[in-house]
Amino acid sequence: MVQVVISAAVPPRIFAAEQLAKVLRAVCAEAGLDCGDAELLRLAANAVFWLPKAQVVVRVSAPRARFAQVRTSVRVARWLSQIDFPAVRLHGEYDQPLVLGDYLATVWDYLPPGRTQPSPEALALLLRQLHSLIAPFPLPRWDPIADARQSLARGNGLTEADRAFLERWCDEVEAELELMTPALPAGVIHGDAWQGNLLMRSGTPVLCDLDQFSLGPREWDLVPTIVNALRFGYTPKPVRRFQDIYGFDVTLWRGFSVLRKTRELVMLAGVAPVLSSSPLIAGEFARRMDGLRNGRDERWTPYG
Repeated sequence: MVQVVISAAVPPRIFAAEQLAKVLRAVCAEAGLDCGDAELLRLAANAVFWLPKAQVVVRVSAPRARFAQVRTSVRVARWLSQIDFPAVRLHGEYDQPLVLGDYLATVWDYLPPGRTQPSPEALALLLRQLHSLIAPFPLPRWDPIADARQSLARGNGLTEADRAFLERWCDEVEAELELMTPALPAGVIHGDAWQGNLLMRSGTPVLCDLDQFSLGPREWDLVPTIVNALRFGYTPKPVRRFQDIYGFDVTLWRGFSVLRKTRELVMLAGVAPVLSSSPLIAGEFARRMDGLRNGRDERWTPYG
């Protein structure tokens, strides 16, 4: 494992532009990559950069508290590569993750976006394949509430009222999850299985964003597609095809409501650490919170 020292501690805005630039330069120097043409693709739980000349993606995570999660994603990626499972591939032969002060970075082969986003049906087929696997090493236990609490604890730009509201929601959902009886056998799950975590490689859909791989209820991987349709107003036909292809209608299972609440909680808490770094995310987060606090069951807009 490579260690690169960043002189400054993590600032209050953990993904401030100047700090991200410093971390990215250190990553590229260690990996022998040119970051002069780097483009920021996404900023949420991670900062994701594309390096066009090198044709790689650099994912920067913070803080070091997420080390176990990032290390799991690296181990999972290597395993999936060995068994030729359709997933993103790590770039290069050097040790990963790269440790940069309080930041962690991983480097991946770049897959250009296709003309169209892979379909929910493609996701259903990949999940059926994934859920049949047995990992050759221990995976962490699924614990979305612990992840949500950790994100809230790292909140930057999170008001005390919003923090208290979401912490109470954590308590409520955690109690309901303890009483939940899954309908499907527990096993390997992706943990964040939605359409946006599909890419294309040589015409074949592949899974990306492996940070949430764990052992848990397989129903959890089916819920994001449903929640996205409900919250963002997507057409229901692809959702029905997703359910038919996977072979299980999670909405008819009595535990669906608690997993829906859990997913929505994760979608809110997950951006708490970057609210002060992204006005766009902060604005949509505030709108969602106002609707929840005032009992409005309204559509959400993607963070970006």
